[in-house]
Amino acid sequence: MSDALYWIWLQEAVGIGNIKADKAVELFQSPKVVYELSRDQLTGSGLFTPKEADKIKNTTLKNAEINLELARKMGCQVITPRDSQYPRNLANIASRPCVLYTLGDISDLDDRLLITIVGARERKASDYGITAARKLSFDLAAAGCTVVSGLAKGVDTAAHEGALLAGGKTIGFCACGLDYRYPAGSDELKRKMLENGGALISEFPFGEQAHKYNFSIRNRLLSGISSGVVVAQASLTSGALITARYAFEQDRDVFAVPGDMFDPTMAGCNRLIKDRAKIVLNVYSILEEYINCFPPTIDKTQVVGKIKEANAKLNRQPVDFAGRREGEPLPMVAQDNPGEKMIHRLSQEELDRQNISEIGKKIYRMLSYDPMDCDMISQRGGLEAMEVMSAMTELELVGLADVLPGKRYIIKERN
Repeated sequence: MSDALYWIWLQEAVGIGNIKADKAVELFQSPKVVYELSRDQLTGSGLFTPKEADKIKNTTLKNAEINLELARKMGCQVITPRDSQYPRNLANIASRPCVLYTLGDISDLDDRLLITIVGARERKASDYGITAARKLSFDLAAAGCTVVSGLAKGVDTAAHEGALLAGGKTIGFCACGLDYRYPAGSDELKRKMLENGGALISEFPFGEQAHKYNFSIRNRLLSGISSGVVVAQASLTSGALITARYAFEQDRDVFAVPGDMFDPTMAGCNRLIKDRAKIVLNVYSILEEYINCFPPTIDKTQVVGKIKEANAKLNRQPVDFAGRREGEPLPMVAQDNPGEKMIHRLSQEELDRQNISEIGKKIYRMLSYDPMDCDMISQRGGLEAMEVMSAMTELELVGLADVLPGKRYIIKERN
């Protein structure tokens, strides 16, 4: 029999999202071995209680066989942890899914930079949250990232739509079976996602409805499959914060769009920023975290140009999240103060001897003991964010700049 059959059986026998499925396979080497164990062997392992062992022994292969047949009829792939297409990021999380039912191609996910965008649902999503999600996903997709979200109406849908608008790939994780039409009216969006090279993924069996408790189970996959999670809008009780919590536990990057301090629908985002999430001022707040680990599918020297070109095609000028048009200056940061600590800079000749790039030299002359982030440097120097990030990496490597928490930069003190 197919190995997938026993993985599907194990998921039903133990429960979706149950870490004991991981432990059972680790202990007994395969789900088929678990299936063949007696009740006494199951309880004797110390892993399962008598009640759990009874449930396992009472679970037959019938539903697993039905799901395999339904997958075949729907044209779904059935991917298990032993398959080469099983996403590497999901293989490394606690409670990894025993099975993934997929529509679309996920064969290259390990070679792409995946970023998840989540947030408020339609009833609570504001124009600000929708715009932020759509703009960020558009720019991320234009840069070559794959955008992941959960298909719900509101921020999730905006994230998928933004990626499609840029001609990019986007992946939707369902909290129900792939045959269940959720959310209502999403058929056209799903069709476009698949046509554009994206995918729909679910760990839930066919026929499973979108029960409320399924979403929190699903959310661990939204965070787990990606390198980072962006929360575009969230109240203090938003399900998006569950995804952010999973991301922290899985050692993924967490980003949050800042909001009005008096807006309860943004309180969750602001709380994340207060705790340890990185504030998102524009797409480069996200991309700069991965500049030195871009996959082969992204050429960092072309990222800025691709984003600009994509925005030009929309015939609109990008707006950052502080409400400024691109190119408008930020308030000037403090200049070197004669009354403060003297800055001893390298001369032009010394910089030339170290083969510092022209942009690196320009930024070096701007640095002081007053911390500046990438956006400040970009605005002051009239430089693209990716140019700044590349040059700052160069200056760090040669010992001319120090990076502080929050990706803020200062000149490095000379001995």
